[in-house]
Amino acid sequence: VAGAISDRWLAPASLPGAGAITIAGDALHPMTPNLGQGGCCALEDAIVLADRLAAAIDGDGGDVSAALRDFERRRLERCLPLTVRAWAMGFLLQIDNPLVCAVRDAVVQKLFSPKHFLDHTEYDCTTG
Repeated sequence: VAGAISDRWLAPASLPGAGAITIAGDALHPMTPNLGQGGCCALEDAIVLADRLAAAIDGDGGDVSAALRDFERRRLERCLPLTVRAWAMGFLLQIDNPLVCAVRDAVVQKLFSPKHFLDHTEYDCTTG
């Protein structure tokens, strides 16, 4: 299939930008749609990017390049766990072996709480 949905896991140490150039949204942290967080992360990107640029321009000596690397690091730290979780959720939900599905469903029902699966929704991008 051309253009299949995929994700790419970048560690926070592998910052993709250079100088006054950065990327955001799916270009920075593509993820499969299994958590429904791709668009949310892109909106968070806009807020964090604006915050980092404003801090650089208003008081940190105007170092835009440093602000962009800080933005990338913060966003990759936030989004790497989400991309891994989205991939894992998709992998588990697409298993079609009935025996494996029965075991998976029993384990999930007994060991995991819904709150754990939603903890990523409690993130506040204005605090860090």
